[in-house]
Amino acid sequence: EEELRTTDEVVRALNPTAQVIKAVFGKVSPLDILPEIPFMLKYPEFGKGLNYRWAQTPEVMQLRVKVPPETRSKDVTFNIGRTWVEIWIQGEGVPRVQGKLFGRLRSLDEWLWELDGEGDDRHVA
Repeated sequence: EEELRTTDEVVRALNPTAQVIKAVFGKVSPLDILPEIPFMLKYPEFGKGLNYRWAQTPEVMQLRVKVPPETRSKDVTFNIGRTWVEIWIQGEGVPRVQGKLFGRLRSLDEWLWELDGEGDDRHVA
């Protein structure tokens, strides 16, 4: 009882205008209590890593990966699935990028990649 009162006081101190909903464990679904997560928190619009950056909208995902200046298109292996992507450069022991996507791609029919840039700006997009 005291722990519940203390928790209630802390919540009200942090946000005095918020509605406090009390529930009994197992009686109410968390979906009924927790607020909806904003779309851009659930699915970010852009990001970057050590040698890549990406951006997305609900319709398009773009990925730009740095590659060595001497890279030719025949040196690049681009693999994509509905939930993952990987880009390999011939002669390298690990992929330049490999990972799971935030969501599931609607179609694998409409994708393309190109090798672009020169010198330190050479990249696969």
